[in-house]
Amino acid sequence: MNTETIFYDGKDGKSVFRTKVDLHKGDDNCLQSFRVTMWDRTVECVLSDDEPKISVRMTVETEKEEIRKKGYGNVGKSWSDKDIEDLTNLFNYTEGNIRLISTELERTERSIVFQLEKLGFVD
Repeated sequence: MNTETIFYDGKDGKSVFRTKVDLHKGDDNCLQSFRVTMWDRTVECVLSDDEPKISVRMTVETEKEEIRKKGYGNVGKSWSDKDIEDLTNLFNYTEGNIRLISTELERTERSIVFQLEKLGFVD
């Protein structure tokens, strides 16, 4: 059996996570099963002559790592005390440049703004 993997970034390309599709093919190159991995759900389907078997489950963290786009390594992770300290320092150093802070901390701009609001730096 061989596996062909396809990543789909979406139409706008702005999502932090890609959709991963694994196609499992037999020696005759016919599709035997497939898996679709998204941020919160993974769908698996085994094709057979009888009845296809479909299952849906929560996506696990190791799978999320595979579909997270480069430059967003901390998306979905909790903020540590060190992360908050880095955010505070970067906010002061960059004079509040959200885009630069986002790039440096590998988080979305939305997440940066949310944390800054919680800390009282922005309204």
